[in-house]
Amino acid sequence: MRTSTSRKSLNRRLVVASRVMAHVILALLVLYPLLVVTYSFVAPEMAALHAWTAGLEGIAVPLEPGAALCLSLGLLVAAAPGVWGLFHLRMLFLGYATGEVLTVDAAVRFNRFAQSLLVAAFAGPVGSAVTTLALSTAGWWQGGTVRVRVSTEEIGLAVLGGVLMLIARVMLDAAMLAEENSQIL
Repeated sequence: MRTSTSRKSLNRRLVVASRVMAHVILALLVLYPLLVVTYSFVAPEMAALHAWTAGLEGIAVPLEPGAALCLSLGLLVAAAPGVWGLFHLRMLFLGYATGEVLTVDAAVRFNRFAQSLLVAAFAGPVGSAVTTLALSTAGWWQGGTVRVRVSTEEIGLAVLGGVLMLIARVMLDAAMLAEENSQIL
């Protein structure tokens, strides 16, 4: 016979796991911009191999400081939807840690995270276009055309974002129904 874990034990685990995830996400929110800039300036030979610059014939390796700045700005702009989503995911976990699990606010935060995934799916192609345009305009690349990179990652991210938005909608409807029912009682 299988014994079930008590509700109190599950709640304690949720609180602990939510706090841990909130701290991990905070670290990512602080470190990510620093890592992007470091990647572009401290290791410019690696930055020149980034998917957005790889295959650009005639690009100077290692990247000059101005070209590294173009790449890091492009990466930061493309990362903005993900950072926005991580912020809302952190807020969701902080809410979970305080017992705000099946609420309208939790559903809204989850929906914003899902929206960020959907927007992030378009950030990669836009970021690659902006980066190649900036490199070309500044004279660090003589290719003459704007390149747009679309991969299966972006397609998968868009699908995942759409699915999570639907789940968030179901969560929102359930939370609103629970609120209505609690007011009746």
